[in-house]
Amino acid sequence: MRLSCCRIWGCKVRKTKPSNKQTVADAVRKYIKDQHPGGTTLEVIEQGIRKERYWWYVPVRPHVEPVKRYEYYEALADVEEALTEHENLTVFLVPLSPE
Repeated sequence: MRLSCCRIWGCKVRKTKPSNKQTVADAVRKYIKDQHPGGTTLEVIEQGIRKERYWWYVPVRPHVEPVKRYEYYEALADVEEALTEHENLTVFLVPLSPE
């Protein structure tokens, strides 16, 4: 990721690529593919993705109801943190119930 210098303060600022629903969905899928809380697979619901002022709401659905819900929420928090740190994306992963 390229860095640029802020003229006023002299600090380095990350340059980000413009994001849209597709790039956000792809980034979330990239980080969520290795998460299997309680043995379930997580799916990004791309139709429900929306941008609010400074963050993206991204609905995520497990294939089956996780037995230990805290593992599910921890996995979502880990993905949110990784996206902020590595992709400079602020996302709120919205947990949905399985179909």
